Amino acid sequence: MRSPLGFVRFQAPKGCKSARRPTGTVTVLLAALLAQPSFGTTRYLLLTTQRSGSTWFCSVLNRQPGIACGADKRPNPSKSSRIEDHVVEMMINYSFMKRRAVVVDGYMYTHSNITWAVWRKDCEAQFATLAHGSSRETTAIGFKLMYDQVPPRLRSDFVQYVTENEIKLLHLERQAVLLQVASGRYQSKRNQLHEWDPMRAAQSRCSTPRLHVPFSEIEPQLRQSIEEHRWWKSRLRYAPGVSYEHVTYEELIGPAAESHLRSVVAFLADPGEEGVVLRSTKLESDLNLLHQSSCQARIAPELYAKVRASFGEDSDLVRACTMLDALDKSDKEPCPSHNSLPNSTKDKP
Repeated sequence: MRSPLGFVRFQAPKGCKSARRPTGTVTVLLAALLAQPSFGTTRYLLLTTQRSGSTWFCSVLNRQPGIACGADKRPNPSKSSRIEDHVVEMMINYSFMKRRAVVVDGYMYTHSNITWAVWRKDCEAQFATLAHGSSRETTAIGFKLMYDQVPPRLRSDFVQYVTENEIKLLHLERQAVLLQVASGRYQSKRNQLHEWDPMRAAQSRCSTPRLHVPFSEIEPQLRQSIEEHRWWKSRLRYAPGVSYEHVTYEELIGPAAESHLRSVVAFLADPGEEGVVLRSTKLESDLNLLHQSSCQARIAPELYAKVRASFGEDSDLVRACTMLDALDKSDKEPCPSHNSLPNSTKDKP
């Protein structure tokens, strides 16, 4: 396996007012040493977009033997630690760059002026952080990378980078983009991304109103999301030399979920490696659903009918929604009353 090259952040030792940043061969060797804690460690990126179930999936991956997804914030991490103790979206500043300038190494950058050298250096620094905190039993390290964290004009460089450095790409797509849009609108109003408390999550599922907006208002968002998924999938699936695996959120919660998870684990970590046992894979996570999991339960009937008519029954969007509607068991789950929740889990006014 080729050793990764690049740059890492360099901090002055305690007691020193300043320190010069290592350059040239020293920098390259330092980055390689930090990024490779043990021979044969695989590096991967969970490529996806916001509100696609990626934090949940990262939590699932992090529980698999030999796989680390994100960096633990605690000094003594363990496999049983919750995903809330992890930093899983390690290049999030690049999402903010779409709308405003962000400081990187003392310079102000946006998507329009960020250079490939800076982006690559930052990505290598994140892998170095992961490698530094991983155990000897870890065979695969990676983190979430959102579409918008790769500026459009750097995409060709990005594909070349993952190819030359043998970085695997695990592409997570949410085909029911209608639920992705609905989730994003709810989150922007409530400022609630994820929930670890099951009682509070149950209350959220029962109290979240159905999405009821004009079809003309969300149609552009739906088509843009579909095109974004399509672009990345078509660009990467047959790219020479790219190690690529595609999985949908719906596959991971559908009838064959564990089979799809085993395929992902086999892709990320060599089943022949010590500690990697495909039979021990489990779809367990610390996160709880904030919303009903079917389109029928989350979308107002009139709007849902217009979406189905506009996109067609053969579209991935409608097919995914149809499957989720058939699997939906929300009518069997009683909604707890607000007064039945413990004081510590009640919504704040």
